[in-house]
Amino acid sequence: MVRALGSHPRGRGFESLNAHLGKVAGSSPGSGARVVLIGGNLVMARHIPLLGLAFAMMLDLLTVQDSGCLRETPPSQAHDEDKDAGAKIVPDAQTWPAVNPARRTIGNHGSVTALSFSRDGTTLASWHAKTKALYFHDVSTGKEKTSIPYPAVFVHAISYAPNGQLLATGDTSFSVQIWDLKSGKLLKTVGQDQGSITSIQFPSGEGGNVAWIAAGVVCWDLAADKELFRGGGYRMHKEGEDQVYGPTEWYSALAFSPDGKWVVSSRSGPLAKKDWGSRWSICAWQLPKGEEVFTLPGHKGKVTDLSFSPDGKRLATVGEDRTLRFWDLEKRAELFRVPLSDAGIPKHVVFLPGGKRVAVGMSSQSDPMGSWSRSGDLAIRIYDAESGVGIARLPAHEGGVERLMVSPDGKTLASCGMRGPIFLWDMTSLTK
Repeated sequence: MVRALGSHPRGRGFESLNAHLGKVAGSSPGSGARVVLIGGNLVMARHIPLLGLAFAMMLDLLTVQDSGCLRETPPSQAHDEDKDAGAKIVPDAQTWPAVNPARRTIGNHGSVTALSFSRDGTTLASWHAKTKALYFHDVSTGKEKTSIPYPAVFVHAISYAPNGQLLATGDTSFSVQIWDLKSGKLLKTVGQDQGSITSIQFPSGEGGNVAWIAAGVVCWDLAADKELFRGGGYRMHKEGEDQVYGPTEWYSALAFSPDGKWVVSSRSGPLAKKDWGSRWSICAWQLPKGEEVFTLPGHKGKVTDLSFSPDGKRLATVGEDRTLRFWDLEKRAELFRVPLSDAGIPKHVVFLPGGKRVAVGMSSQSDPMGSWSRSGDLAIRIYDAESGVGIARLPAHEGGVERLMVSPDGKTLASCGMRGPIFLWDMTSLTK
């Protein structure tokens, strides 16, 4: 058993599983998957080039273990544990209305892994894996404005600052990069962390805070250049008779409340428990000190994304248990859920303006090292946020959706995938 999950600088060239392994109990590329420890970073062997493995062995950094807890959850079995949970269950649509919103295509530079609209909605930023660069497109014309070389191994998330002058990016380098968009230069790097940055956000209002997910939840004050608070992360703790340095739980998904007073994320069960992978909950921290104010248990697998309603009173979540769930934040209770048993893995959810609709993006995998779905519908789906009824199904990217974002004015939904260009969907007919 691995007793230390550290971060070794020579292991950074490999895709890290630090922020992912604990999230995929009950689902993975297959049973008996091989897990590799390279310089203290856990990675899936199937994702590492053979030459990379040989190099790691030469450095004496490599250990291989069988991980019997990693297995794929068949879609037909994903909800068996939920049937007696007590929440209202809304059957998913069996047939979908014939709705075909207009769609435009931009940014045909290959695999796109991250998107962010500027706060005025005029520009869409994206990172493309093939060309290793950030691109900035005019939303109205689709034309490329500029690009910035960014040769990262993999960029998981990007986010515009409220002032529109800065862009934060998170990748596999274990830190957050802050870019000056006027000069196109890297301004600074903040928050050296203990895992890949898998999610990053600024609050919707003015302010100098940025939050991200790595081994835990971190909120950083950019003006003072200091950490405001940290939830989770690596620490010394006791497991049985052993002293262990590592996380006590895993975190995923991140959002600021519309009023900027909370940071909300999801958290696994304690890793010391055998059923940690089926005990995910939503947790909220109050700013600026980071006091944990409440938790909402329920999901039976990793929560892949969450989204606040515009009024901040409800939360929509999706996860590897293949459910779309709606929560009442005033009563702090689950309202209802929609089983997505015929879909791929629901990777992203976003409220559309007005709060009456949500868009859900499906993928064949929850993240580059997460669980895989070998079957299922990969279309974007639009649901009524008050009843759970399916409104529209939008065939999108081959291989599924990697990112899904709505423009500030609510008129455009942007989607991207590991194959093909960015799609811009006209949402005006679906948000009325």
